Amino acid sequence: MTTPYTGLPNGDIDQDSPVTQELLTTLRDDPIAMAEGATGAPVTAAGWHPYNSTLNGTGDGKIYDFAVHGAVASVETPAFDAGYEYMIVSEGVDTGGGSATASIALYRTQAAAYATAFTITPAVNGPYSGYIILPLAQRSLRLHFIDSFLEIHANNTTASATTFRGVVKHTTATAIGKAKLATSGGSFQGGKLYLYRRSLL
Repeated sequence: MTTPYTGLPNGDIDQDSPVTQELLTTLRDDPIAMAEGATGAPVTAAGWHPYNSTLNGTGDGKIYDFAVHGAVASVETPAFDAGYEYMIVSEGVDTGGGSATASIALYRTQAAAYATAFTITPAVNGPYSGYIILPLAQRSLRLHFIDSFLEIHANNTTASATTFRGVVKHTTATAIGKAKLATSGGSFQGGKLYLYRRSLL
C-alpha cells in the first residue's frame, strides 16, 4: 500500500517548533511516499512521470485522445524540456484501417526541421499499444535512437508483438526538440497517446 504524502508546513520546522512524534514520522514517511508515487507528492524526476506533472496525481501526460480530438493525420508532442529523455505510450491507437502503418519523426533543434520519418508498425488492420522511448533526446548528439515495443491487434483479433530500433543520424550535433507520429492511413481513428519523461541529470 502506498504511504500517504503529508508535507511539512513551514510553521512546523521553524527554530521555535518542538521536535514531535508527528514531525519525525512525516520526515520518515514522506520520502517513502515520494518514491512510491503517492498522490500529491513531488514526482521523482529520475523515474518516468507524466511530462505535465510536478506532483503525482496532477497531470496524466495525455497528448491525444480520439474521443476528444477525433480523427487527425498526425500527433505532435509538446516541446521537450532540457535535461530529460522521453517516452510515448500508446493505448489502442488505430492507424486508420487497411494496410496502414504508423511512423515517427524527430525534430532537430539545430536545423529547426524534422528528420526523415521511420515506419514503426507493420501494415496491419488494427490498433496498437506499447511504448516508444527516445533516449537522451535532449542531449546534443550526432545521432539519436528510437526504441519501441508495440502490441499489434491485426484485424482486431490476433495479437502480435513488433519492435523497432532505429538510429537518426545528424550532419551536426543537435538535440531533439519534439516528435511527431503519423499514419499512412490518412488519419488516426482511435486510441490515446501519452508522453512521459525522466531526468538525465
